[in-house]
Amino acid sequence: MAKRKRMGRPPKRPEERRRSHFTFRTTDAMREWLRAEAAVTGRSISEEIEYRLEQSRQQDQMARALAKAIIDHFEEREVYNFATKTIGGAK
Repeated sequence: MAKRKRMGRPPKRPEERRRSHFTFRTTDAMREWLRAEAAVTGRSISEEIEYRLEQSRQQDQMARALAKAIIDHFEEREVYNFATKTIGGAK
């Protein structure tokens, strides 16, 4: 049996695509909220979801960077305090 030719244009390779498809389920209330927010901002629902996910991703990155900076600061302070006590006690 011969393969049927696919209708429409052929799909693009992943590196040529501008966007990927992502499907998920949500409540009706969430969908209506997204629809209303998208209307206010002038975005499509998909653009609104993408925008909000990007904002969340950036906040996560900033929180991780801040946590790392705090940890680094206290580790350096601990080393400084240890060195100061050790050098000070050796005099």
